[in-house]
Amino acid sequence: MSILLRILGVLDLLTAVGLALFETGLVPFWIVAPLALDLLIKGILFRTGAASAVDFGIAIYILLMPLLGFWVVSTVLAVYLGQKGLFSLL
Repeated sequence: MSILLRILGVLDLLTAVGLALFETGLVPFWIVAPLALDLLIKGILFRTGAASAVDFGIAIYILLMPLLGFWVVSTVLAVYLGQKGLFSLL
């Protein structure tokens, strides 16, 4: 398995944890913002896949979370990113 796939999986897991912790108020936005930029870059680099388009949308949502964050949406997106990260590590 490629080392790049593992690195991207770990970053997805970190983003899922950061997203959940930011929604609960335990982590400030400046910690979550670089993780959102990682998703944004992945969405731009691998733009041919559907998962990359979803990554791009999640990144935009995370960047807009200080203005309009919904805990249900954040929870669903964190679970999605967490499972995607876990599956890429298996």
